[in-house]
Amino acid sequence: SSLGSRQTCNMSFAGNRDMCLEGDVMVQERESAQSTVSAGGTQQSPSLSSSGAGSEQAEPSGRDTNRSQEDQAYLNSSATLSRPQAHNLPGRVIWSATLLTAVGVGCSNFLMVWACYFLQTFKLTALQVVYGEVGIATAATLLVSMNVALAGVAAVLVLFVAPICAGGGMPEVKGYLNGNKVADLFTKRTLFVRFAGTILAVCSGLPIGREGPTISLGCNIGYLLTQWLAAPHVQRRVQLDATGADRCISIVDEERFSQARRVGCTVGGAAGMASIFDAPIGGLLYMLEEVSVTTWAPELTFRTFACGASAVLTNVALMNLAGRDSKDFLIFYQGDGSKSRGWQWIDIAFFIALAAVLGLFSRLYTRTMVAVFSFRQRLARWSLRRAQTKFWPAGLPQLAECAVFTGAVTCIFVLLAAALDNCHERPTNLEDAVQLACPEGQYDAVATLLLSLPEASIQKLYSEEHAGRFRFSSLATTFVAYTTCCVCVPGLPVPTGSFIPAMFVGALVGKGFGKLLTDLLALPLSDDGTFAVVGSAAMLGAFTHQTLAIVVFLVECVNNLQLISPLMVTVAVSHVVTKAFSKHGFDEELILLKGVPFLDRKPPQGVKDSEATAAKLCAAAPSLPPEASCEAVMQELRATTAGEFPVISAHGTCLGLVTRRRLEDLLQADAGLRASADDVDEELHSTTVLQPVMEQLSEDPPSTSSAALLPIFRIMDPAPWTVLPNMPAVRLYPLFARLGARAACVISSQGKFHGILTRSLLATAGRHDHAADASSDDVALGSEDVDEEAGRMDASTQHDMRLSLRRETPQDTSA
Repeated sequence: SSLGSRQTCNMSFAGNRDMCLEGDVMVQERESAQSTVSAGGTQQSPSLSSSGAGSEQAEPSGRDTNRSQEDQAYLNSSATLSRPQAHNLPGRVIWSATLLTAVGVGCSNFLMVWACYFLQTFKLTALQVVYGEVGIATAATLLVSMNVALAGVAAVLVLFVAPICAGGGMPEVKGYLNGNKVADLFTKRTLFVRFAGTILAVCSGLPIGREGPTISLGCNIGYLLTQWLAAPHVQRRVQLDATGADRCISIVDEERFSQARRVGCTVGGAAGMASIFDAPIGGLLYMLEEVSVTTWAPELTFRTFACGASAVLTNVALMNLAGRDSKDFLIFYQGDGSKSRGWQWIDIAFFIALAAVLGLFSRLYTRTMVAVFSFRQRLARWSLRRAQTKFWPAGLPQLAECAVFTGAVTCIFVLLAAALDNCHERPTNLEDAVQLACPEGQYDAVATLLLSLPEASIQKLYSEEHAGRFRFSSLATTFVAYTTCCVCVPGLPVPTGSFIPAMFVGALVGKGFGKLLTDLLALPLSDDGTFAVVGSAAMLGAFTHQTLAIVVFLVECVNNLQLISPLMVTVAVSHVVTKAFSKHGFDEELILLKGVPFLDRKPPQGVKDSEATAAKLCAAAPSLPPEASCEAVMQELRATTAGEFPVISAHGTCLGLVTRRRLEDLLQADAGLRASADDVDEELHSTTVLQPVMEQLSEDPPSTSSAALLPIFRIMDPAPWTVLPNMPAVRLYPLFARLGARAACVISSQGKFHGILTRSLLATAGRHDHAADASSDDVALGSEDVDEEAGRMDASTQHDMRLSLRRETPQDTSA
């Protein structure tokens, strides 16, 4: 495979080593043989050698030849070979998963929209009735009670059922699609909690959106459906005995299976975003920009587009069957054609000024949200420590804080809406308007903005029908109240989205800016609704660091292609301004704070260091012989949670790698236990396999357990990624960041095992570099916080992290 840049990857295998130069391939070959090196492994020739590391490979002696033949016997008996970055699934499986994902996402979005619509309608109707009969105090108390109850149920689901569902889930999704493992991210439990929790949280009156949880929900649906359909096609039966005995094991090709599930996750996320905005192209662009996968294959583009289009059609069909237009519940304005919403040349200068201001404001907005999230992280850790000494559940303080915050936000919004007199004639097509103290036939514009769902509020700011109906003072007061509450949301134990709130904040600023210009300067500018659209574009471009996806979404929202050029200029200006102060968007900041493993496409500064080599970065790893007893394998699995184990021969030669999943399958087969269909998920496999095997061994230990050896060499990968000890880290980094390797063995020129390199080690180096950069902005965590966040990872990853950070001198690389 070619990376587009010259990249040298030294690969050692069975005592010989080959050199693959990606880009311009140049192989040193002897006179009698020639061998080709592929991306997934090597095809060896006994006469092939390559120069490197400053030394040449010595001619094998007779004893070395015997050792090589003995090791080669194990290698020839291996029955497996991984194929990274290629799922190789049948076409019927691929498209069945794609279409079923689209239907599932479309149906779930329809149910979420209708549930939110009925809950919101019931709340506003009850508020108006009580307000008219009793007064503002009783009406506010009623609304606070309903909102606190909704937010409390959502928080209970998150805290005690699926804690990973807190927030939007985009940092975890990005980490997973980057090629890393994130435990308990996509399960049936998280699917239910995301669905129910999102409905409850959005209707609780909090300043949040549903785009983040909906994307995570779509990823969850695509992941589970792909796992179910692809599982039979990535398993194969391997004969454990060469004697002809009926001892077989069913193993999973983890590389193919992992790639298939990540593709399913990607198309599901795009379908989720597309169904929210009724924008299939926007959903594809969003996933392409926001969730940068390791390898975006050409087939993935068409599958993502087809899945997004099918999800939108499913959602529209269900809405039509229910007697409603899908545009009624979207940020969408359908003009009557009497006005031509466009732009003038005089507007461009003010659009650029607005974009620059929002680019600066977005940085302050993001830093405040990050600081609030960090505070709630410390609150959660304090709650966990107190729960160990007090008789209350660990999440009780967080639940109480969520209820208090929800009640405070509701009180602020209701009292502010009642205090500001902003009554206007109610249009006939305006269904979700809030009347409060306004006369019959009129509605309160500020109350409608603050108490409606965010999508409906943004629609009113964009609409030409509402142009001029919001006074500048009302817009400014609404902006201050909403923004203050919005930046305090991150870290709440409920599903939340930050995309639509940022869109709303930008629309408030843009509409207020346009209103101020037209009232004070009396310039012949476009209406303030156009400035609201431009403000949303500038705010989103700076907040998310996206460009093309923002323009596509907003053009579809306002149903006007004439705004493409000014929106592109606006997004470009805000993007440049915010990039001057921060390299990362909000989701990337949360990735650092949460400790989610993530590899940038470009190597971090610590990896670029000239002294950083494979030997210096690698970590010691538990190893296994080609054949081992059941007790020895169990002991290694219980001692560590490492995902890969090198298989080392008696002569110290690395024969290959075996994954934890395959070792557990081998133990299961040896114990005579039948695997469950749900065990195909590698994240859940350990808890469902080790415990019954240990119980059976403790109850009925086999008398021949010490003599009957498990043939590990039969299930190992005989062609793992391997690098030389003195290879520069910047040269091996693309192996993980672009080709998606999970682990690579560090092996000397004679095949001696030095250590193992994992994605978590490189991700840790990059995270510490980013934390050092962020420390100047006062958003970096302390060393204690980094250690706390590292607790999310497995114990072996933490050990590798500490070992890689403390190692000061490289290992001896002499042959």
